[in-house]
Amino acid sequence: MAKQKPDPTRGASRTLLGLAEGFSPKFPILDAGCGFGRNAIALAELGFSVVCAERDPRRLDVLMKAAASKRLALSLFPIHAALGTASWPFAPGCFSAIILVHYLDTLLFPSIHHSLVPGGYLYVETVGGQGQNYLELPQQGELRSMLSPNFRLKAYRERPVGPVEFNKCAVRLLAKKA
Repeated sequence: MAKQKPDPTRGASRTLLGLAEGFSPKFPILDAGCGFGRNAIALAELGFSVVCAERDPRRLDVLMKAAASKRLALSLFPIHAALGTASWPFAPGCFSAIILVHYLDTLLFPSIHHSLVPGGYLYVETVGGQGQNYLELPQQGELRSMLSPNFRLKAYRERPVGPVEFNKCAVRLLAKKA
């Protein structure tokens, strides 16, 4: 029996895909820190155009090979970029949604707000808190308070992780640009 190659799109966020029906197809979606593209390809399969920003060009190569095998390459736009506030490469009002799955840099929130169309969505899904990665997670309530001045929270779920004294949590949220 031949060994099957792993599918880099397996394991797309079911929560994200369930919420994506509210995203506008008129503008592309940005998958920031897209990795191997499991979420980008799943969104392309739903009919969205997706800009795939990733700092590791090898991951973008795997993504585009997987997209080609599924005949989705024309719906995905890979960009090799290390996203940062000083190097944010995107124009104002160019995305209907921006997703951050297992990639969180809260310093990017003003740039994200700037690049969303009016009424555009931000979806955040942090890592789950396994091992010591709770150290990189936000404090309870932190994302809610950071986003509430410029976004309306449509869905918000926190789950405490790590030692109680650190007050850290894993978060899944959907916010709409106010």
